[in-house]
Amino acid sequence: MKICRAVIPPLLLAMAAACAEAERDTVVYHPDKAEAQVAPTARSSHRNPISPFPPDTTAIANSSDEPVGTSNTRESTAREKWFDLADAFLRTTVSDEGLVFYEKARKDKKELDTLIEGLAPKQSFDATADKLVWHVNAYNLIVIGQVLEHGPLESVQDIQGFFKKIKHRVNGSDLTLSDLEGKILRPLDEPRIHAALVCGAASCPPLRRGAFTAEKFDEQFDRITRRWINDPTKNRIQDDQLRLSEIFKWYKSDFTNESYRGVVDFVARHADTDSAIARLAASDSPPPVRYLEYDWSLNAAAED
Repeated sequence: MKICRAVIPPLLLAMAAACAEAERDTVVYHPDKAEAQVAPTARSSHRNPISPFPPDTTAIANSSDEPVGTSNTRESTAREKWFDLADAFLRTTVSDEGLVFYEKARKDKKELDTLIEGLAPKQSFDATADKLVWHVNAYNLIVIGQVLEHGPLESVQDIQGFFKKIKHRVNGSDLTLSDLEGKILRPLDEPRIHAALVCGAASCPPLRRGAFTAEKFDEQFDRITRRWINDPTKNRIQDDQLRLSEIFKWYKSDFTNESYRGVVDFVARHADTDSAIARLAASDSPPPVRYLEYDWSLNAAAED
């Protein structure tokens, strides 16, 4: 029986293409803004009937009809399916420059809604990497969803309560974007999250064209961090000074841990070895650091 290509959903075609090609990399939570006192209505936590996740993994685990270990297997399979869908969605809606085709994403909004609904059930994580990539992907997809829900707009700052008021059902809890970044991700002590989280602004790091995965997160985080550090519109040498993204100012303390000695060390370690920014950052007397004004206009890619 021949299947007409025209009736195959674009997202499934993208999944097939994603599996066939080598992984491509393109790809923040930002300071809290003074926002209105009245909280906007939170997203509904009603489960989409085609969500890849079971409606209640706890209930499954407690069911006497389920063999021991079945709930964990079902959860693992559902999560793998979710990652495949997220990867395909991001590959079709993110440009090579790490910007978002928002109108294209709007056409695939049912798929995006399914992915966001799939974030709701309580999850168990076997390793820190699993928890890390799950919540980074959740953050980035929620941002796109919010832009579509409240658009058209020129900036995410046009959305009342975008960071601190609007709550989203993630891993069994109602969380704001601020909660996701501040309460879940920053305590994991991985400074490279600041290159992976994209809040929808032009000055954000480039959004990765594909989902982050636990198996390859270290390589993926390194690549996206290097891309961000070496982008002269985000970080550069100017007047013999390091002119860095304001992200380094807002989250300065995150860049001092067992792996890094501070912001300048982080920049030096991830800059291209033959670049001026690497040589200057690694010098015995590092130059003064100044911060570039953040551009909050939408990170929208040009569309036909």
